[in-house]
Amino acid sequence: MNYIGSKRKLANQIKSTIAAVQPEGTFCDLFAGTGAVAEKFGEYELLINDWEDYSYVVNLQKFGEFVPDNLPEKIAHLNNVEPFHGFIAEHYSPHESSERMYYTYDNACKIDAIRCEIEEIAQSEEEKKYLIALLLYASDKVANTASVYGAYLKNFKNTALENLVLIEATKYSRSGQVFCQDANELIKNIEGDIVYIDPPYNTRHYGSNYHLLNTITNYNEFEPKGITGLPEYKKSEYCSKVKIKPAFSNLIKDLSFEHIFISYNDEGILLQDDFRDICSTYGDFSEFVLNDKYQRFKADSSRQQKQLTTVEYLFYVHKK
Repeated sequence: MNYIGSKRKLANQIKSTIAAVQPEGTFCDLFAGTGAVAEKFGEYELLINDWEDYSYVVNLQKFGEFVPDNLPEKIAHLNNVEPFHGFIAEHYSPHESSERMYYTYDNACKIDAIRCEIEEIAQSEEEKKYLIALLLYASDKVANTASVYGAYLKNFKNTALENLVLIEATKYSRSGQVFCQDANELIKNIEGDIVYIDPPYNTRHYGSNYHLLNTITNYNEFEPKGITGLPEYKKSEYCSKVKIKPAFSNLIKDLSFEHIFISYNDEGILLQDDFRDICSTYGDFSEFVLNDKYQRFKADSSRQQKQLTTVEYLFYVHKK
């Protein structure tokens, strides 16, 4: 999936750095997003967490034990359901009463039909979540966005004009424990060897940037707000300039993991000195430069920072 902040391009380097310190044991991805880093740690005992609902179903599909019986037949059935005008088509595709262009009208009608059919054919909550994850992958491939759902493009791009099709997806582990909780609360109840932390870097909330994935996941009706059709969404302390320092300090303090690795870059709310000051209180602190010319996300062109690249860091705390 297209995902702002994803460390997919850096995942191999992150894995080799962490494995050099701890080659086995428990690996916790605390702000997992869509699991791009955790995919590399399938041989570890996995603890995967993200508090967004769409992330939860995606990570259950990738790392959880469950796989539906007769999956190819169910995918074929869902791909052949009759499209209809439902909530997604009504509010997030162009027609006589909507100008939003997140999806073509045909693909939006297909999303509605498949999402409703999943409710009918799923034989358990686990199966429902698994099939919803496959729908999210397919929906994301034909979304008319520049990687985030905070806005749609003014004209349909070529990939958005393709027909939505569900396909099977890779399973990276069948023994991972997957959570959907506030990270600062979850860590009070888990422990292990390694924790990897990749929190939001700026003030843009993921619940806003990826609101449509949550809408497809939950499929609950609401009155979309504004040009982009926003629902109510959760707001993270890690996106707040006022709240991030105490939240991060409490996180490091409460962690029951020996090895703490933190991804961050030079455009984030916190500065390198903030990490040194906070982390060195709780253990031995060091840092690695993963990439000093990492291509930055360009869709947010209104920002004052106009540089084309960022510096990506991996901070390490060996907790005392």
